[in-house]
Amino acid sequence: MRSFTIFSIMFLGIVSSMGLFGYAFAQNMNMSDQNMGSMAMSQMTYDVMSDNQNYTVSVTSNGKLPASVHFNQDVKIISFDAVGLASTDLIHYEVRIPTNLMNENFTVMLGNSQVKSVSEANDTFTTLHINIPSSFVKSNNIGDSSTLIIMGTEAIPEFPIGVTMAMLTAMVLTIIFIKTKTRLRL
Repeated sequence: MRSFTIFSIMFLGIVSSMGLFGYAFAQNMNMSDQNMGSMAMSQMTYDVMSDNQNYTVSVTSNGKLPASVHFNQDVKIISFDAVGLASTDLIHYEVRIPTNLMNENFTVMLGNSQVKSVSEANDTFTTLHINIPSSFVKSNNIGDSSTLIIMGTEAIPEFPIGVTMAMLTAMVLTIIFIKTKTRLRL
């Protein structure tokens, strides 16, 4: 996994030096414009809820930004509508996801087709770089508008692991205590 991450960073560095990718995200969390080579990039942030906590997911794109982003904790999915897919030669999305919302490996789907993505992660965010060429859209019979789905292998747990371990330990100690107390009475 570590070698894949190092390879991804090296790949992005090489591609970035060729002018195909620009800086991933602006420093402020408001809507902003960036430059991805010759493509203008816009960014917008979206608030999603999970376990009564608010998380910020940001999307940067050279295409139309989604009206909203949805998160489903039960199935570990972030989704949004991708628009203008067939009418643009290449749509590029950079999706920045807090690691305490969803982390690990990601699979990106558009329609019923898997889309290649490159991810880079640190302690606080994972950024997915997703390129959707119009040739991919046409060859997979995807319309000009479709739902982009990001599936994770791990979403934040409903109960923190420490609470789960404490409850398990308390149950085991209770069982041991009851068993020893019952033996002493006999």
